[in-house]
Amino acid sequence: MLSLCATALAENGKTESEKTKEEVFEEQVQTLLENTAEMSDEEIREEFRRLAKENDIEITEKELDRIVKVCRTLEKVKTNDRKERIELIAENFYNGLVEAPDKFLGWLEDVGSGKYTLEDAKNALFNGFGKAADAVAGFFSSVSNFFDGLAGKG
Repeated sequence: MLSLCATALAENGKTESEKTKEEVFEEQVQTLLENTAEMSDEEIREEFRRLAKENDIEITEKELDRIVKVCRTLEKVKTNDRKERIELIAENFYNGLVEAPDKFLGWLEDVGSGKYTLEDAKNALFNGFGKAADAVAGFFSSVSNFFDGLAGKG
């Protein structure tokens, strides 16, 4: 896999030493996501373990299982925007795993499955991997509490 990553760097006109750590990580994730069809589940896990370790990201086996599932689902997405989906995922992989891994992986599953349009995926990402969903859930909880109060249950 390292040769695939080095190839991706060379194709963009920069040597590895000219790239930031984040650019290198992003391109490695993108290259990995583009090539999972030729890999076993364990090879995918091992590559993501390696990337996580090289970038000081803690990753659990449960998270790796979810990532493998997304990779397999993404392989089957037949939309015209598959390449853009992979780019969007790769661009946000590092920060997502570091800042909010569970929400990021939920977003990743939705984007990888094609559940979101690409525009919806970007909006969900912009809203913080589901803050909008959290706000809606909070609203309905507040409404429920209000009616419970009126009924004398609260």
